[in-house]
Amino acid sequence: MKSPLALEISVESIEAAMAAGRGGASRIEFCSNARVGGTTPSDELLRAVRERVSLPIFSMVRPRGGDFFYSEAEFEALRRDVDAAKEIGMNGVVLGLLDAGGQIDVERTKQLVEQARPLPVTFHRAFDECVDLRRSLEDVIGTGAVRLLTSGGKRTAPEALDLLGDLVRIAGGGISVMPGSGLHAGNILEAVAKTGAHEYHAGLSAVVADVSGNLAVFEGEVRKLADVLRDSERGRAGMDGRKWRQYRRTRSAVHTFILQKAHTVARWSRLYLNDAGPGISNSRQSIGVLCGPRKAVSARWALAVDSLIIIESIMSSGHTRRW
Repeated sequence: MKSPLALEISVESIEAAMAAGRGGASRIEFCSNARVGGTTPSDELLRAVRERVSLPIFSMVRPRGGDFFYSEAEFEALRRDVDAAKEIGMNGVVLGLLDAGGQIDVERTKQLVEQARPLPVTFHRAFDECVDLRRSLEDVIGTGAVRLLTSGGKRTAPEALDLLGDLVRIAGGGISVMPGSGLHAGNILEAVAKTGAHEYHAGLSAVVADVSGNLAVFEGEVRKLADVLRDSERGRAGMDGRKWRQYRRTRSAVHTFILQKAHTVARWSRLYLNDAGPGISNSRQSIGVLCGPRKAVSARWALAVDSLIIIESIMSSGHTRRW
């Protein structure tokens, strides 16, 4: 069965984040200054939303509006913001850097991705500024980011559904391509049908002009969007209502159990690997170790590595709570 369809909602206030959660969002992208595309929220605001919202929260990491070519001082600010997001308990970060030529800044983005570990990184719509999106997709994959937010180079995603579908197919399992911008309950089914993506991003500004002054309406629009995605997922699974409800309950119970055990298993695994071997600390290195003769790897070592791979995969999916 295909992965569940995830809905990420972009907000810039605690109240909107809570409304999105009540409406059925899978994950929150939290930012300030949405009118300029989003900038890094203050540490105080991040702490406050973390205390009030149990959903996974990805923090925007962007020092200013405007272009995505950053000075050394701005790059150091990005580093500090990544560290702050980890310390505060965010579930991931959203960032994107271009070089002076308007191409993906692979090396500096890769540095931030490594610094963010174990948090997953979403590369944001700086990608849409690139000229050759298909080639730039390979560059984003090369940074180690686990997710790409894109409108296919257009102002809104519905204007580029065919290209977005191409990007999803080209990416394969290398990265999750998440269409975003201009999506709402009225057009999401076409986006699902044409792109085949498993994650979708929305701020809903096209249907709710003033979120802060219309929280009930915003919550309702999130709910309508989440319901359409849920029904679409059920249709793709080919289940009737009773089987679907049973499937959802079972999946939720299994997911809850995994999350309850994740912290303990991950801590034990990392401690064991650090004590018993050459400081292997992430799944990419771990897989390399296991590619050798299995007999040369102890059962306990293999268990530790496999546990980390599973847990980091869960974290990268975005469907995880703070742990």
